[in-house]
Amino acid sequence: MNLVVWGLGKHAINKILPAVQKSKEFNLYGVCSRNIETLQKINKIYGINIWPSPSEMFKDKNINAIYLSTPPALHVKQAINIIENDMHLLCEKPLTMSFEETSLLINKAESQNLFIMEGLMYLHHPHHQAIRDLLYDKKLGKIKEIKSSFQLPPLDLPGYRKDLKLGASAIYDLGIYPSSLILDLFEYSQIQILQTELTYDKNFNYDTTGKAKLRIKDKIDCSIDWAYNKTYVNELSISGEN
Repeated sequence: MNLVVWGLGKHAINKILPAVQKSKEFNLYGVCSRNIETLQKINKIYGINIWPSPSEMFKDKNINAIYLSTPPALHVKQAINIIENDMHLLCEKPLTMSFEETSLLINKAESQNLFIMEGLMYLHHPHHQAIRDLLYDKKLGKIKEIKSSFQLPPLDLPGYRKDLKLGASAIYDLGIYPSSLILDLFEYSQIQILQTELTYDKNFNYDTTGKAKLRIKDKIDCSIDWAYNKTYVNELSISGEN
């Protein structure tokens, strides 16, 4: 598949482009960005197609899929353009900023027999698979309690994380990790939301911390939390009777 990376932030340049280039499934076909200087630098490194605008990119009918690596609030509009141009979509998390937007994209993609994937790398990491195996093999015995936390320290270059119009939101940026973790480990189980709490930045009106209490299968207590501007934390704790 010929794949184009749309959006050339630090993460895309340092992580996504090298990963796509090494992939046996995808051909790194090109990049799209408004930053002409960055495009030229990428072209020198990879020798691939470059486009300064999406309209120019969409004229190339050799593109099969696009990896969207732009700020979250822009995803839904850009994703619609990708799908309407008959291209598969791989997208940085969060896919969208609402359930309604996500449903819209899924319905449009299904109607055109196209693929959508949200980029949550850790779900494919060997550590995560080992945790799944522990649970499915029931080596821990009956699960009593689960705790998961994801926090980030203050960042020198926060990018969209300081701009509400671009999608600043701790729950979508960080809360997605502990919540998606629970949904993945207990995919077919009833999960009740017992309590939630969000804290907002008074100056910019976006959420900066949050926590929730869940109950899985009516018997497993679960606590998750996430936060900006704290000590770095990326933890999961599962307590079983064994």
